[in-house]
Amino acid sequence: MRWARPRPRQGHSAGVLSVKGTSRTAGALQFIKANLEPTLEQQGLLGLRTGHSREVRDVLLLRDGFEERFHGFQAHQWSQAQALEQLGPELPKAFKRLAVAMLLCATACEKHASSLVLAAVQITSMSARSVRGAHFDNPRHGDLVLSLTITGTGTVTLGRCSSTRQRQSTTREQSGTWYALSGTGLSDYTHAVRTCDEPRLSVTYRYVKRRP
Repeated sequence: MRWARPRPRQGHSAGVLSVKGTSRTAGALQFIKANLEPTLEQQGLLGLRTGHSREVRDVLLLRDGFEERFHGFQAHQWSQAQALEQLGPELPKAFKRLAVAMLLCATACEKHASSLVLAAVQITSMSARSVRGAHFDNPRHGDLVLSLTITGTGTVTLGRCSSTRQRQSTTREQSGTWYALSGTGLSDYTHAVRTCDEPRLSVTYRYVKRRP
């Protein structure tokens, strides 16, 4: 089944990353889709298929030097060394490869894309029919926040935007779809996530502006 992507609003962009083909980007997505869930299940962090999952679980993989910025972030937090130990070398490599590709997708029409660097990768598992309610992200946790669905389906609801008078809107997410928020998208309207009848596993890239 194919879902049409809606027209983006200010501070929001969206697209679809295909797992087909032989490109390095497609290969990275294929590898993550095949290996991320079983690896995290082995660490006892998901429970998606065993019935022992909380509704929403997060693991945050921090790039070295950004620990203070994410102090208090509600998630299992792993340094780069811990991520390498827990996940092995290939998954972090695949995350990094996708991080470059996704940044290019989300900032294709922006002048200041080169000023952004990856600070953290957030892995989120949501059980079937669960909700992460409407919220604003902490501004310290990313100037560009990009979420990619790895497996499962769900909906993302963008709240009413007071500055542009845009109404609330909902997008449908499935494997390979992504949405990104920056600027107005992080400050002027909320976002919320709801899963459908199966668990959803996603990876969120948190980019921040380079220090001068």
